[in-house]
Amino acid sequence: MKKLSRNSLIILILISLFFLISCSFDESDFSDLSMKNLPDEISDSVRIVATNFNKTDYILDAVHIERFYDSKITKADTIFVQTFDINGQLKSTLYSDKADMDEISNILVAESNVKIESDNGTLLTQYLTWDRSTDKIYAKGKVTIIRNENVLKGYELYTDINLDKLDLINVTAEGKLDNESLDW
Repeated sequence: MKKLSRNSLIILILISLFFLISCSFDESDFSDLSMKNLPDEISDSVRIVATNFNKTDYILDAVHIERFYDSKITKADTIFVQTFDINGQLKSTLYSDKADMDEISNILVAESNVKIESDNGTLLTQYLTWDRSTDKIYAKGKVTIIRNENVLKGYELYTDINLDKLDLINVTAEGKLDNESLDW
């Protein structure tokens, strides 16, 4: 009887050790779930209205945003931004599937199906950086500009949010030429 109890005790200890060893984990197994990578705020169907001395500067609509307070970064999905001039008139619109906004440097990085429209035309690209302090735009990679019936394509574009002046590298064009000069 003692022997049976002793064997049972040994088996019970071995089973317990097996469970303890198999159930142990390392913190590094959960490093992707660390609290430092999680946003401080998550919101859906968001509208942000930015004003400057009681005048609307821009309106940003987003399907989903994630804000990180410490780094002052906001990540957004499916954004639509309307910018306004000092008289409250619509200047331009920007659409993008994704965007990252840095509140400290006032820079917005738009990615995937980026489109800017203004009275001066339409810009299509997959990636651009917008310095909201200066309204300067830098688009790297393939770029298409459409003005009236004219199309410019190239790589690496420097312009402003209104698409007033363009500095485009490796340009190709298609469209109609008439007696008027093209002023790009």
